[in-house]
Parts: sequence; C-alpha cells; structure tokens
Amino acid sequence: RKNAQVGDEITTIGGICGRIIAVKDETDSIIIETGSDRARLRIKRWAIGSVDTIHEEDA
Repeated sequence: RKNAQVGDEITTIGGICGRIIAVKDETDSIIIETGSDRARLRIKRWAIGSVDTIHEEDA
C-alpha cells in the first residue's frame, strides 16, 4: 500500500479494480480510474487490497 504509485493497477478491499491516476499524500488518499467510461473515485490508501502491477525492483 505504501509503495503504490501513479500508473499502478490496484484492487480495493471492496473488489473495485482500477488504475491510480493521482496520489494525495496530505489526505492519505488516492484517485483511481475504473470502468470503460473512466469513472474516477477517491479512496483512502488503507482501502487498497492489492497492487496488481509488478515492478522490476519487486521481481
């Protein structure tokens, strides 16, 4: 959760899948885009269930 960054694909603990488009450190929240209409949602960082993007430093 702490290492999630813009561009990462995530799944929330509620099952919503999306891509991070902004990180708001001052409010500890992130904005994700989801769905074919690119709906934007603001969620708290603690609501990230998993980061589905694999980074080279993780491999």
